[in-house]
Amino acid sequence: MYGNLLIFYGVDGDPDWNNRQTRFLKPLYTGEKLKIKFRISEKRELNEEFGLIAVDFDGINQEDKTVVVSKRNLYRMKR
Repeated sequence: MYGNLLIFYGVDGDPDWNNRQTRFLKPLYTGEKLKIKFRISEKRELNEEFGLIAVDFDGINQEDKTVVVSKRNLYRMKR
């Protein structure tokens, strides 16, 4: 993650989360604020130079309601 850029992949889909990482639970409109909370849900070494982390995100609107959740977004990180 660099700066304020977050890219959610596997957006929405069927209700069983099959092959989906991200779900919008409520509408989010242009101009609304979105606060992101994240947690590292997994961490492992790939080799001597790189590791892999999995990050879970919760997006909360200005009314403190969760509008988007994203599970297990993978990032390769230099050690």
